[in-house]
Amino acid sequence: IIGTGVETVNNVKMFNCYPNPVNDVLTIETSASDKGIVYIYNVLGEVIYQTEVLGNIRKQINVAGFAKGVYYIKLGSNVSKVVVE
Repeated sequence: IIGTGVETVNNVKMFNCYPNPVNDVLTIETSASDKGIVYIYNVLGEVIYQTEVLGNIRKQINVAGFAKGVYYIKLGSNVSKVVVE
């Protein structure tokens, strides 16, 4: 997965995704103030994965079964574009 950045609110990064690129496990880190649901969308806008986050976490997601292509990771109003290779 190749990240192209995370949109920010008041110049504060809301979550971080790594490593980039990734073939098997994507790690998402959130800050202590982040609460909500992380969604992963394909290019058709379909939700292919979702998980709840409650504050300062490091969540690992197995993406080995994802088809190669572009995906969007969303938490609240923040979105990161990633590419699965």
